[in-house]
Amino acid sequence: MNYKFSEIVDITVMQELLDSFAPLYPVATAILDVDGKILAASSWRRICTVYHRVNPATSQRCLESDTALANGLKEQKEYNVYKCKNGLVDVAFPIIIDGQHLANFFIGQFLFEEPDREYFINQAKTFGFDTEDYLQALDEVKVFSEDEIKNLLKFFTKEVNILALLGKAYFDAHEANYKLEQKVKERTSTLEKTNRLLQKSQEIANLGIWELDIVNNKLNWSDEIYKIFEIDKEKFNASYEAFLQTIHPDDRDMVSKAYENSLITKNKYQITHRLLMNDGRIKWVEEQCETEFDSQGNALKSIGTVYDISRIKQIEKKLQRTINKQEALLKVQNVGFAFLKNRKFTWMNSVLENMLGYESGELIGKESRVVYPSEEYYLSIGKQGYPELADKGVYTQEVDLVKKDATHITFLVSMTALKKDLSEVVVVLVDVTETTKLRKQLEKVNKQLAEQANKDFLTRLYNRRGFEEHCKEIIELAKRDGSKISIAMFDIDHFKKVNDTYGHDEGDKVLKFVAEILVDVGRKSDIIGRHGGEEFILLMPPKTDKEEAIIAAERIRLSIQNSSIEKINKITISAGVATITPQPNDNTEKIADILRNQADEALYFAKEHGRNKVVHFDNL
Repeated sequence: MNYKFSEIVDITVMQELLDSFAPLYPVATAILDVDGKILAASSWRRICTVYHRVNPATSQRCLESDTALANGLKEQKEYNVYKCKNGLVDVAFPIIIDGQHLANFFIGQFLFEEPDREYFINQAKTFGFDTEDYLQALDEVKVFSEDEIKNLLKFFTKEVNILALLGKAYFDAHEANYKLEQKVKERTSTLEKTNRLLQKSQEIANLGIWELDIVNNKLNWSDEIYKIFEIDKEKFNASYEAFLQTIHPDDRDMVSKAYENSLITKNKYQITHRLLMNDGRIKWVEEQCETEFDSQGNALKSIGTVYDISRIKQIEKKLQRTINKQEALLKVQNVGFAFLKNRKFTWMNSVLENMLGYESGELIGKESRVVYPSEEYYLSIGKQGYPELADKGVYTQEVDLVKKDATHITFLVSMTALKKDLSEVVVVLVDVTETTKLRKQLEKVNKQLAEQANKDFLTRLYNRRGFEEHCKEIIELAKRDGSKISIAMFDIDHFKKVNDTYGHDEGDKVLKFVAEILVDVGRKSDIIGRHGGEEFILLMPPKTDKEEAIIAAERIRLSIQNSSIEKINKITISAGVATITPQPNDNTEKIADILRNQADEALYFAKEHGRNKVVHFDNL
């Protein structure tokens, strides 16, 4: 686990530490993260803040000093001493927690010997400093011996060890939390909802840090502990005895003995116990700490953590109830359960084994492909399902499988990924064989009914309703593309005379004859319908302009004129054509009406002016 230093240490406390140290030793102190960001700083010398770090040239020297110090720490030095080009001395050492370099501690802006005033006078002249004030700022810089600095380093090293201990406690708590999370995930492998509850519980979990000064019986809590214990910080007189009073009465003696025993054995203190809230609610917390002892073995100070695990306790109770329900569910007829690891069966319930016709344990260790009707089908299901499983964590599909006796069985299969790499999957299978048969029969009937509802019974062309549905779709395409759209209406010339002379049966043959020529001569992309009586209508695909539309209609007219039909011999048709370019905001139904009306008007003109001809609306 990777953390930032500012995430595991209270920076406010660190700032207070530096500020409290300043009156004792007049040196600059600072804590910087590994990215160079200053997290806390105190007592910087005026010679640096007013002069060295302000002037561009001397500021560049400061940057070189910072870089040299940081690079030395990257080389895993215990600490690094550097005399900057501006004449002062800086020291830095790393803050390493659980093997991870998280931050650096700097002390500096001091001298090892009395300063060479001529050097600083020349420096003031070179960079344009106020010499008198600059020398006064120099006099404020403390001169230390190397032994004093070594002692100072020892002090800060001890403080860093305390920080490391706090950080390690935090890491340990997260590690314990992670293990608990893994345990819960294993027990809820088939229950996505419970997994989400567990993740949520981790997001809202609170961790507090405390320090007990055993010698003075002074207890310090972080703000998080006050929140966990639901105690007003201003009204709580923190001490070990006061802490015990916050514990559930039934757990108080257990906690006290556990902590006291850790002081005797010098082992790590770790315990889980309850808190009793003022309103009667119960909270659960997990505590752990380590204690510092002096050379005689006397306990000096304990530093530890409090982790609120109330939510996890609630989940464990719900989890047990869910597991009980799951055990009952595994026995439900026609519902199979299986676990796959790398697409091999590692477990399945007896119901699934019976449905597939296998003996108990016969499929364990075998690849799931053995229950698929073909290798091609197995690969197609995987190609379709596993990308969705990776994206959503769940995939549901109706799948045909084969039983041991080679007969087919249809399942509604639901797969849930247990690992992000999809190496482990839980599968729920419901036998829907009979339901699928009924559904397919119903789909077939519905398809037939839909076709009958949209097709003309005599010619098998689209009727008015079916044609209008397709017409709207084509118009929508033309609106998006900004392309032209054309329509042609045909009317059989003197059709009433055919009916009166030869009878309606022969008239029906003429209608079917014309319909067949429309289909044969028209393009595959044309939408053809019987508009009513002896009228036919043809919708051409988008981008068919006026000239193309006229040519298409003329080709149909000539084909009918040059064909003959038994008994009647020759027939002719008249055609009206219209072309329009719909705009994106146009009303689709209105555009359809305009096209039909224009084509109908052109058709009327053709019939009034000699018949057996094609007329475009734009030519009226």
